[in-house]
Amino acid sequence: MRRRLRLAVKRMDEMNTDYSEDMLVEQPTIELFSELEYETANCFYEKVGSSASTLGRETTAEVILIPKLRRALQKLNPDLPSDAINLAIETLSRDRSAMSLVQADREVYKLLKDGVKISFQNDEGEETDETVRVIDWNNPMIAWRRWRRILSLTSWAESRAAREW
Repeated sequence: MRRRLRLAVKRMDEMNTDYSEDMLVEQPTIELFSELEYETANCFYEKVGSSASTLGRETTAEVILIPKLRRALQKLNPDLPSDAINLAIETLSRDRSAMSLVQADREVYKLLKDGVKISFQNDEGEETDETVRVIDWNNPMIAWRRWRRILSLTSWAESRAAREW
């Protein structure tokens, strides 16, 4: 009887019985994104809040990598001034926590699909309306490759904060 019990315990130890969110959700998702040639980042040990910040974030609560987003938007919209890019970043990253998740998702989806409509003063001081493109629909694969550098896979706690935008 004891021998059977020891064999059963040994078999259980040999089986992967880790039913954590990390093993069931996060690791398969990271693996899938890697297969799709997305760049992933383990941000558990990320340095934040200094010039030596790993991903350019002040805190781990920031789910948008602003420096990478800025570079991507500048590449997609080379003729727009930095003020226009900054306004688009403000619009994309604004707090949507007071909205329902469905409303927030729809709003962000529309911005990604149609671009960010902004108004700014041009060099002549005139009010100008422009649309800042977020995805290059003429070359969507190139755009997704650029976006993969902006998106980072973070811990579950940080991904919860993503629901707010």
